[in-house]
Amino acid sequence: MSDISFERGQVFEGIHYFRLTACEEKEGPKGTYFEFTCTVEERSDFHGQTLPLRLSLSSNARWKIDEFLDAVQAPPSGKGTFQQFVGQMVRGKVEMVEYDGRPKSELASVLPMDVAAPPAPATVPGVPGAGTPTTHTAVAAEAAPDLLTPVPAPPATDAPF
Repeated sequence: MSDISFERGQVFEGIHYFRLTACEEKEGPKGTYFEFTCTVEERSDFHGQTLPLRLSLSSNARWKIDEFLDAVQAPPSGKGTFQQFVGQMVRGKVEMVEYDGRPKSELASVLPMDVAAPPAPATVPGVPGAGTPTTHTAVAAEAAPDLLTPVPAPPATDAPF
């Protein structure tokens, strides 16, 4: 029997900072797709956890590719590859879904780093600290939502926020 390691874990619902750390082209039942490995980069218990982001090349999923290109702030025209975005930071909305009767964290959508007012983090009943803001924007939104002004994104070379 071989040793099995598993890096992908549970990440609470809400908005988190992710670095795109790998990209791989794969074949699925509905055709070709690209799978990004997204690693949490923030000061939280989730730092270092990874979640997949899958982008199908089917025409029905074009909206997901458009969402991704907006999040990485790709130019509106030109040529490139998905590989060129490895290393970039994005914000991701994590949702809990049920898979085979068990809860699973899923990266539901990606957002640019300069989003001014993200949704508030979700609270998880019975889990201390869940829903506690971990970013300067979330703290400002909670403290004075009517005074919130856009906060510039930190440089991509910075360590966890």
